[in-house]
Amino acid sequence: SWAGVVVGGGGLGVVQGWSEWMSNDQPIPDKKESDIEPLPSPRDFKSAAFYAKGLKKSTARGQCAREMMADIECRTVYTNQHYKETMQDVECSLEQGLVCRGQCDDYEIRVLCHCGSTT
Repeated sequence: SWAGVVVGGGGLGVVQGWSEWMSNDQPIPDKKESDIEPLPSPRDFKSAAFYAKGLKKSTARGQCAREMMADIECRTVYTNQHYKETMQDVECSLEQGLVCRGQCDDYEIRVLCHCGSTT
């Protein structure tokens, strides 16, 4: 189970579990075809939580510092298609976030925050 809140530093309350889906960049037809979604910062988590609150979602979603990010998922915004199924030049990793080069759909990412202790 990934439920639970952990006190964190830097003004960010750390919440275990998957974050909200986030999309901070998008391709612009005839101007910019790429899509880059970096790993979220504390500000990104706050923006995603604010947006979710507007949608009346009440469950706390994952938020954490980069060193607590354990996994990442990437998909297209409108069709929720897994990035590997798009046949586009897409990287999705905890090192880079999402990077799509060439002609790209609009993508979104979410990260898994794991705040438990390691032994």
